[in-house]
Amino acid sequence: MLDRIVLHIGMNKTGSTSIQKVLSTLDMPDHHYAQMGPPNHSIRLYTVFGGPAQYEKLLERGFTQAQINRRKRKWRADLEREIAQCSKPCLILSGEGLSSAFCDFEMVRDLGAYLKSKSRTQQVIGYVRKPYSLMNSVFQQRIKNGRLFDNAFEKCEYRDRLEPFDQVFGRDAVTLVPFESDNLKDGDAVSDFAERIGVSLPEDIIAHENESLSTELVAALTVLNSQGIDFGVYPQERVEHTKLVRSLTGLGGGKLTLSESLVTPFIEEASPQIDWLEERMGQPMRDSVRKVPDAVASKADLWELAAAQADALEKRMLDALRDQKDPARRVAEMLDMMRVMQMGRSKPAVDPKDEG
Repeated sequence: MLDRIVLHIGMNKTGSTSIQKVLSTLDMPDHHYAQMGPPNHSIRLYTVFGGPAQYEKLLERGFTQAQINRRKRKWRADLEREIAQCSKPCLILSGEGLSSAFCDFEMVRDLGAYLKSKSRTQQVIGYVRKPYSLMNSVFQQRIKNGRLFDNAFEKCEYRDRLEPFDQVFGRDAVTLVPFESDNLKDGDAVSDFAERIGVSLPEDIIAHENESLSTELVAALTVLNSQGIDFGVYPQERVEHTKLVRSLTGLGGGKLTLSESLVTPFIEEASPQIDWLEERMGQPMRDSVRKVPDAVASKADLWELAAAQADALEKRMLDALRDQKDPARRVAEMLDMMRVMQMGRSKPAVDPKDEG
């Protein structure tokens, strides 16, 4: 039996990718980061310990029940292997998806029972953004991942997502940390998490992933998403979409700010959840809405901003074609682009007032 299992639960947009990237590659004397494929263990853990609610969502994403069952068996065997072969006192598991709407009490209960059967103590750590900061950050991430404008807003369900861990592991075992630089060691989530679990980091190993997108890029992707991306139908589309977003880094330079009129209804609806969070953390957890002249107040604002990027996007497209040194390949790429444009023009136009 292990001395301790550390369970890092996010939340979303709190430096989880950086934590996972650093610790999954670090040789630690007393800690072992579970090696089960990607360093983000979310999908593996909620598939292994999930039930009908998780399976329904996986089915919606294009998985068949047979695929889910195969993955569940394989990923449980992978987890069993990591625990059995762990020669160090502490095993680390990390998945920000564990504190997302994708999971529920039953999943946390079954995960907790399993971890308690494999370790003497459990340490659960989560980082928490205040609501307005969370809404801005999650909005751009969901647009980046292909969501439509109206489905990209965070509901700030703090109690629903975090209280199950208190109930299963006990409050004393669950540490919730405000995700603000003043509350983090060296203002950094990786350094803070490492210190909380007893890991010493080399000074040159800190990594920062998932940097923010510009407002201009968010606007362009909002228009793209409205044209009907379906990651469940075409498996490679998610990979290709990620490559596209990376290739557009540097488009514009504006910092996305959602307007007060957009976010206030969501924050007001989440007031009981925020009240619970403040009581749980013992400090105020409401942040002020940033009021700036160019704050996004509607999807039409983003469509207008996207239209203004047409020349810059055209230049990037032509530069990419010129970078192709094989003439035959360049011709094929141009024809493929024309084919895609013809397919798009055969669809009815989408008005931003109707999109969603």
